[in-house]
Amino acid sequence: MTYLRHTAILVAAGVLSALTPAAYAQTASEQAELDTDAVGIPGTPGTGTFGGIVCPAGTVPVDFYFSDFEADDGGWVGGGAAPWEWGAPVLGVFENCDTVPEDEPPGAFSGVNAWGTNLNGCYTNSGSESLLTQTFDFSGLSAPIELSWWNWYEVFVSFDMAELIVNGGAPLFEVTTTAVTGYVQESVDLSAFAGNPSVTIDYRLFATTVVNREGWYIDDVAIQFCGAGETDLEIVKVVDDDQPAPGDTVVYTLTVSNNGPNDATGVTVTDTVPAGLTYVSDDCGGVFVDPTLTWTVGNLANGASAICNVTVTVDADAEGALVNGGTVTADNSDPDTTNNADDALVSVAGGSVLEIPTVGGIGLLVLAIVLALSAALLIRRRRSAA
Repeated sequence: MTYLRHTAILVAAGVLSALTPAAYAQTASEQAELDTDAVGIPGTPGTGTFGGIVCPAGTVPVDFYFSDFEADDGGWVGGGAAPWEWGAPVLGVFENCDTVPEDEPPGAFSGVNAWGTNLNGCYTNSGSESLLTQTFDFSGLSAPIELSWWNWYEVFVSFDMAELIVNGGAPLFEVTTTAVTGYVQESVDLSAFAGNPSVTIDYRLFATTVVNREGWYIDDVAIQFCGAGETDLEIVKVVDDDQPAPGDTVVYTLTVSNNGPNDATGVTVTDTVPAGLTYVSDDCGGVFVDPTLTWTVGNLANGASAICNVTVTVDADAEGALVNGGTVTADNSDPDTTNNADDALVSVAGGSVLEIPTVGGIGLLVLAIVLALSAALLIRRRRSAA
């Protein structure tokens, strides 16, 4: 239906463009409509979190992309016969488009910069297309996926079209009212493009040669999917005896904590047993492949902890400082990785000791007789030599 309407508009444009712009100047009633059409939704400048996306249990909305266009253009590119512009909208009360002053946008939604069809004036009225486009890689994303943005617009929708198109398909969003008096937030479902390595998003304004207005302005664009939210994991490792002797049994206690703010999934701990110690057992169902113990914690709720005790023995020839290190990882992104690893040191004194054999009373008697005979034999030899 949109493209049938598009064709009809082109035909109408060919007939009406010969008439003077004054013939289609905005009337008092039209100006009143501009002032009373859809009112902008009040809100705080975006952080990339729209909240319209509904995620399965155990997952949260995660930002795949977000830009407020303050530091840069966010990777978007203007195209078409009249490319969009990035920067600070030029503010004013009214500006002429078709001989009649029109309302200008109220700046950007957040900060000072935004994308607009024309940052200082009306969009091009020449039967042309104005584009804002960017291509994304969704190959690592699964449904649901949501695109959201804040926009202000004043478009002569009776003849012109403002649409959002993905990969050249039918419009997923259309501007259907002439104008808004403040920024409003829009969103579209992009779940159909999950796993697609090339997803091209186009904000497109097609203007006939009849009447134009101030245009379309975009700010705070976000793309979200459902995933494991950010969480701060921590591991602490202690030992029950840090000065053992060869042959002693030592127990290491590993405590993993989820400091939030979200639940953690796929939590895994690896514990490396150093040379000089021999693994005996653990109480957390770990899998030991010399020299590493792998403990699959699994899911760990925000604020929860899990504990594993690992028992080892000190080798007979062990000595000096022995460091046992453990690390924790998860599916979640972690804002603080400085507490994702910890180790415990034991100092083994001495090492293996040679035992000196001892003898009993009979042994001492035999030893004394042997020594006496040896001494007598030595004296006899010296006398014979003399």
